[in-house]
Formats: sequence, C-alpha cells, structure tokens
Amino acid sequence: MNSGMYLERESKWSIAPAAVLPSFDDITDGVQPEVETLELENSYYDTAEHDLLAHGITLRFRRGDEAETGWQAKIPQPNSVTDEETTSARQELHVNADAAAAVPAELADPLWGARLGKPLSLVAIISTHRTRHRYRGTDGKVLFDLDDDSVSATVVGPTATARSWREVEIELGHAAPTVVRAVQQRLRTAGAEPSPDPSKLAHALGYTAASPVHAETRTCRDLGAAVAAQIAAFFHADLQIRRDDDGFAQQLTAVEYLSAAVQLGDHVLETDDHATIVADLAWLRGLLRAVRHQRAQSKLLDEAVATLGDQLVLGPVRARVSSEMAARERDHRTALHQAMQSSRYQNTLTMLSNWSRRSPVNHALTGKVLRKRVNRLARAAEDRLVTALTTPDDSEIRDGYEALLSARYASDMTARLVDKKNRRKMRKSHKNIHEALAAWDLATSTADLLRRLGTRAGTVEGENGFTYGLLYQQQRDTAGRIIEQLATQTARR
Repeated sequence: MNSGMYLERESKWSIAPAAVLPSFDDITDGVQPEVETLELENSYYDTAEHDLLAHGITLRFRRGDEAETGWQAKIPQPNSVTDEETTSARQELHVNADAAAAVPAELADPLWGARLGKPLSLVAIISTHRTRHRYRGTDGKVLFDLDDDSVSATVVGPTATARSWREVEIELGHAAPTVVRAVQQRLRTAGAEPSPDPSKLAHALGYTAASPVHAETRTCRDLGAAVAAQIAAFFHADLQIRRDDDGFAQQLTAVEYLSAAVQLGDHVLETDDHATIVADLAWLRGLLRAVRHQRAQSKLLDEAVATLGDQLVLGPVRARVSSEMAARERDHRTALHQAMQSSRYQNTLTMLSNWSRRSPVNHALTGKVLRKRVNRLARAAEDRLVTALTTPDDSEIRDGYEALLSARYASDMTARLVDKKNRRKMRKSHKNIHEALAAWDLATSTADLLRRLGTRAGTVEGENGFTYGLLYQQQRDTAGRIIEQLATQTARR
C-alpha cells in the first residue's frame, strides 16, 4: 500500500445534458486535445452527520482510472487564492489499494479531528462516465484537463435515493491565467455556470453548507467571517499535525485568535459555557506553546553556546544541550498528540465545528459595542502590565503578558472592523511590547533550564556547571534589561 499527496487546482461547472461543448483550438494555439473515456466508480465515506463534508473534505475509494485507483481524501486549502475566481485549491492525499475494505489508517487517522473522532461509513456511490480532453502546450506540458462528466449517484441510507446530472471539471496544469480565463468564458458562452456545489458528493446529498453567520449587522457578519476563518485554519492545522507535518504554529495562532475573541465577552460572542471554553482553549494553548517554546529555546541555546567560544565551553555542553532539547521536544510533542486524542480535545473540536455551522457572534453586534469591548480589554491589559513591571515577581509579569496577548490578538482580529488612527497606534504599541515580553519569557525560562542543567552537571563525572553558569547569567541579564526598558516605556504612557 503506497501513499502520497499533491495539490489540485480545479473549477467545476454545471451544464445542461444536451449542451454542446465549444472548441478551444484557438485558445490553445491549435493544439488538438488528447481524448479518452473513463468509467469511474467512487464510494464516498463520511460520518453520519457528514462532518467531513462540513469542512469541505471528501473521502472516497475510486475504481476505473488506473492512475487513480485507490483511496483519496481531498482537503480544501485555507486562504487559497488563485488568479481565477472560480478555481479552488485542494490538497489530495491518496493511498493506493486494489480493493475497498476499511478506510486505511493513513487517511482515517489524519482525519480524526475533522470527523470529530466519529466512525466513518459509506454514504454514497457515484458513477461517472467521463470524457477527458487533455490539452498540452507546444512544449508537451499539460495546460489543463477538461473533463465532461455524466454522473449518476445513489445515496446510502434507510431509503436509497438516486439522481443524475452533467458537469464539467477543469483541472489546471501549466496554463497561464489568461488561458484559463478564456476557457472559462468560452464555457459561459456555451451556457455553463460555476457549480454551486463544491463536490459531486455535496450535489448527490443535496448538501448545502450552513451559513455560519445569521447577521443583523455588518459588524456581526464580518467578525463571524473572521472567526470562521480561524476555525478553518485550526482544523487544517489539526490534520497537518496528525500527519506529522508542521502545523503547530498555525494551530497556535488560530487558538490565540479564538481565545481573544472569547475574552471579549458575551456581548460579542454568545457562548453556553464561557468558563469551560476559556479553560479548554487555555489548556490547548499551553500545549501548543510548549512545542513552539521548546524550538525557540533550542535555537537560542545553540546560538548562545556558539558565541562563547571553545575556551569557555567546558565539558560536553553542546552534546548535553542537544540531547536535552531533543528529549524535551519529544515529550512536548507526545503530550500534545495524546491530548489530541482526549475527550477534552474532542469536546473542543465539537464546539468549534458547531461554531463553523452557526456563528456564536451576537447577531446584533455593532461596531460601537465591539470597539468598547476591545478598548476595555486593552486598557485592563495595560494596567495589569504596568503593575506587574513594578514587582520582581516573574509570575505577575507572565500574567500581564498573557493579558496583553489577548488584547493584541483581539485588536488584530477586529482591526478592519473598528480600526481608526489611534487604534493602529495601539496595535503597534501592543506588538512592540508583546515582542519584548516574548523575548523576556524566553530568556527567563531558558535561564531556569540552564540552572537545572548546571546543577545536574555538577554531579556527573566529566562535566561541570561553569559554562551553564555563564549562560544562565547571560539570560538573566537579558531578561533584566528588557524589564527595565519596558518599565521606563510604560511609565511614560
């Protein structure tokens, strides 16, 4: 069983059964297409509630195309932008197999988050008579495939239902945007229209994605769209992490934005259990930050040891630091992966999935109310930080840092909705302070780690704590300078 992935760019068009496709010879410099006929049978799988489809994901087993026989999962790319307005980009994961038995773990496991941990079962069988027109450039490269599909579908359920239709798919290769637009315009002239359905499965099920925002105001609609975008990014990152791709930073950013939105209160987001949501997002944020923080610490220590010079590096410091960092990163990643299989995480997925179907944003939210809530959060964070900077207590400073993070992400998320000149100034100030506090947090936590490593080195033969002591003091000095500068800066406000 082999697996792989690639990025697919295609557009789908509805066309009447009797419509005649136009010629594209003049658009493709007279190059005649390669034409082949395929009989495809696709078995589609989803949860009973169609959770995959709700995220724009389709999972199928295909027969009939020798090059594509096997399992395929098509996953929309968040914020994918193309030069053609009707073209969408999707990541395709595939597992080669000769027969459809159970959904292979190579696909079922990465999709665990999108399916909310629920079991997968057969939901539809779709047969397609496809006439493929493959257009190549003069250099032999594929410009695009135009697939003329006659489709028949049977929906599996207590009462099986059947329907049929015709559609055209354009899958892009190396065609220039001008060529693609010309092809699409030619299709429009022939009576074709962009398909309202994102997939054949959606058409077969008569599935219409729920509008996540029931908005009475423009502010509600726009903030709802911003929240929905972060939820989509969260689920996409979940899949990347489960495939051992680097989705940690993307998911952390989404969690930071969603946490900040929740912190704006019930006047902005109407939630059933505010305290639980805040706690669950904070729990997940901590796990994700630990992975990111570990990577930053590794880079910082590598650079710090390198700048000391060999004469000040006594003992196997580099090897010890490297092994310690690798072990800590494994531990943090393991903790995150275990958490992502937990019922607590599953509850978070369910909540976010519900939000993507029905926005939690207050239907009557106005720009004035949103502006007040953002400003209140910002003022509270600034006051808390100013107080914290006057104390030598690191925990107080960290609490102020957390409050400022929420204020900054809330400000960034709502900038387009309520931003004025003074708001831009506030966002810039928050960003500068945030970056300084992030450096302080990294320095203090690294100093704590170095103290522990130095203490341990004193008990191991062939090692000593000298170098760790130097590095420790460097980080404490860095942290102290940052706090002094911030205290001076905030005192002028």
